[in-house]
Amino acid sequence: MAHRAEQESPAYIYYRLYNDDGPLTVHDPCSPINAYIGRILCSSIPPPHTAGTVVRRILHNEGASVTEGALYPKIFAQSALNSGDRFDVLDPKDARGRSAAQPVAVLISQARCVFSFPRASPTQLGSNNEKDYVYYHLYTPNGEAASVLPVSPNQPAVGRIEKFRIMLPHSPRRLRHAIALIEGAYENAEVYENINSLDSLTPRPELDYLVAGRADWESEPADKYINLGGSFGAATKPVVLVQVPVVQQRTKKPPRP
Repeated sequence: MAHRAEQESPAYIYYRLYNDDGPLTVHDPCSPINAYIGRILCSSIPPPHTAGTVVRRILHNEGASVTEGALYPKIFAQSALNSGDRFDVLDPKDARGRSAAQPVAVLISQARCVFSFPRASPTQLGSNNEKDYVYYHLYTPNGEAASVLPVSPNQPAVGRIEKFRIMLPHSPRRLRHAIALIEGAYENAEVYENINSLDSLTPRPELDYLVAGRADWESEPADKYINLGGSFGAATKPVVLVQVPVVQQRTKKPPRP
């Protein structure tokens, strides 16, 4: 009887959607209190059961005109699966995406993302668990700076961001970008793992200031993965962002006739 009940119980793949700016709300949430997680029946996924097939089925479920994206087995994964990688949706031992607590994630390139969904405010659907957040401490070169969403009146320079709001794969610059979307600044800040760190996680060669109008991506070295599934950015040791001074690039005077 237990085997029969197991067969009759529907199995789902739960998922989150992302673009280059972070999470997207889904078309048909699996819960009325969480607009960021959807699900599809495992039995609705046609063969062959690969990462590419799962992505295509998820995007079809969302009514998207695009059919390709990168599938991450979890939001803390360092890299996406290859499109042809086997994804056994009918094997109960394969835990990837089998619960709303551990959904897979589909990243859709901004250039290919021709559909959009409303994004919730940074304060919506907040978790009560400290481990669900990355805490950050804001500075200018001269001292502390106030956060627009401080964790407490006693710590006006310390803010926090839910980990699921950070675009994939997790890296110092993607974390910085997600924080900048909340704070309205710090897009070009230096990121340090904590206040005792000597080396920046986002170094720029021989950079003393940022020239206005020049993209930081042009001068920064390649980004690297950070594991946000552990103690990185804990409340007791927040990540540090130091704003880089921005100066206007001087324009050359035209030569005298």
